[in-house]
Amino acid sequence: MNPVEDPVVRNVRLALHHGGPQSSAELAARTGASVSTVQRALRSLDVLTMGRARATRHALRREIRGVDTPVALYEVTTAPRRLGDLHPVHPYGFGFVASDARETSRWFDDLPWFLHDLRPSGYLGRQVPLRHPELDVPRDVLVWSGDDVLRWATDARHDGIGAFVLGEASLARLAAEAVHPPASLCRDDRLEAYAALAEAALQLGPVGSSAAGEQPKLLARVEGRPVIVKISPPRTGGEVAVRVADLLVAEHLALETLRDHGHAAAASEILVGARTFLEVERFDRGPRRGQVMLAAADAEHVGQGTRWVPAVEGLVRAGLLGAEHLAEVRWLAAFGRWIGNTDMHLGNLSLTLDGTRISGLAPAYDMLPMAFAPVANEVVPRTFEPTLDGLGGVPALEVHAAAVAFWARVAADPRVSPGFQSIAASCREALVRLEAGVRWLGAGAP
Repeated sequence: MNPVEDPVVRNVRLALHHGGPQSSAELAARTGASVSTVQRALRSLDVLTMGRARATRHALRREIRGVDTPVALYEVTTAPRRLGDLHPVHPYGFGFVASDARETSRWFDDLPWFLHDLRPSGYLGRQVPLRHPELDVPRDVLVWSGDDVLRWATDARHDGIGAFVLGEASLARLAAEAVHPPASLCRDDRLEAYAALAEAALQLGPVGSSAAGEQPKLLARVEGRPVIVKISPPRTGGEVAVRVADLLVAEHLALETLRDHGHAAAASEILVGARTFLEVERFDRGPRRGQVMLAAADAEHVGQGTRWVPAVEGLVRAGLLGAEHLAEVRWLAAFGRWIGNTDMHLGNLSLTLDGTRISGLAPAYDMLPMAFAPVANEVVPRTFEPTLDGLGGVPALEVHAAAVAFWARVAADPRVSPGFQSIAASCREALVRLEAGVRWLGAGAP
């Protein structure tokens, strides 16, 4: 602290350092100075001021090690659009100063919710600290602060989910890629290339699913198309390896079934060799599209926390999504239940963004019969018992037909093991036995 610092300036600085964004009147009350004296003191400090009239707030800027601040936020779809700048402020959090007329300036206690998907997560995310020790961030990405996320998101190597690009270095990388596109695989070379990439990727993490259940995966480009590739263990690895491979095929068939029944779902393909690979085309690329997980939108606007339908109902009540989006989510949730998907958490459904505003639903992904997934590296026998619960507002006959078609596809697919083909056939029969009740619901009986 400067030893000759004016006492009022010092008191205002300390109040901002510990108390975050405040109005001149609030600072006057905390320091015992007049509002006019506080306003003079603010001119001596490095503060960010936002708002109008009585809504005006002031915050003391802070620095983030290794990050040039403020951080420019771009939306890159067909061309870059600067949305605004992110200013770190004391004691934590950020001020977002909009530069686009469609955006709104505001304060955030942490990293803004619409940047949530820039945080590393899942199998690939856990590898970031291992691949980039020079970032000097915690090994566990789950404990990363917003500052840690920014340190990674502004790195020129970062290529996160969605359309947001943070900082000039990341934007320059994209501009360079427009001139010199990244290396891309030929379709005919994929199986051999994926096998080699899988071996390299798995050196950084455990073979098979992680402790949190994330599927091992890698990123690639195939003839210019960015893809995510999920990896099974080697087929010689016993019943767990076989079951994981079966579930990858089932996921591909579930996405295919959704598209065949008129619902947006990620495009996918299965490749079978010593391992089974599920290649899923990234729907946030080609061109880039804004995206955020339902988990982030729910945490900011609703707070439901666990289930798709109540979370989306809250977003509809808030005017952020329409009734047609809720109808689609109800359909997907019912389909998921009838194909044994027990893992429909808020990270497995995403929303599209236009700038920082929610604009709709992203295509379905991660839709598969997780009820049959291995547990603790063991295949546990399961009984599939579909019910008629939770079908309010859902076209039950339509969903039932799609789920029956899915199980029939799994039971007939030669890439599926005989054991899981038998399970799928039993699941189909269990659903067919519900048909009378489904028709009764579909007829609108009281």
